[in-house]
Amino acid sequence: MSGLLVLGIIIGVYSGTRLRNREDNLYKNITQLSSQNTRDKSQALVALFKEEKLLSHSTRPDNDEKLDLIYQEILQVDPKNVDVYIRMARRNLKQSQAIRYESKTEAEKLKQQGTRNLETARKLYQEKGWSSKEEQTAKLIEDINNGVASYNWCFPTTLADPLRAKCGS
Repeated sequence: MSGLLVLGIIIGVYSGTRLRNREDNLYKNITQLSSQNTRDKSQALVALFKEEKLLSHSTRPDNDEKLDLIYQEILQVDPKNVDVYIRMARRNLKQSQAIRYESKTEAEKLKQQGTRNLETARKLYQEKGWSSKEEQTAKLIEDINNGVASYNWCFPTTLADPLRAKCGS
C-alpha cells in the first residue's frame, strides 16, 4: 500500500515538472520569435507549431489561452503567416461544430470567425501566387457556407504539416 502511495507521489511530481517545463519552453520560444538570428527564430516557430498541435489535441481548460497566445505572437512577428490562419480557422470551425447544439449564436460566431480566417488565408495564398492552395481554400469556404458536413471539409496542407491534407474536422 505504501509502495503505491510513493509511486503515486513520484508520478504526480514528474507530471507537474513536465508541465512546468513545457510552459517554460513555450514562453522561451515566444521570446525567441523576436530574435534577430534567423535560425533561432525558425527553431522557435517549429517548436511553437509542435506545441500548438499538442495543445489543440488536449482538453485542458487553459489551452485556449495558450493557443491564442501562440497565434497572436506568431502573427505579431509574421502577419502574413498562412499556417496560423489555417490553424485558427480549423480550431474555430471545430469548436463551432462541438457547441452547435448548446449555443447556436456562439457556434455561428465561431463559424464566421473561422470563415474570416480562411478568407485571409485565401488572400495570402493569392498574394504568394499559390493558386492551387487558393482554390482549395475557396472551395472549403464554399463547402462550409453551403452546409457540407464537416467530415468532408478539406483544409489545405500547411508548411508545418506538409505530408497530409487536412480533410475532415
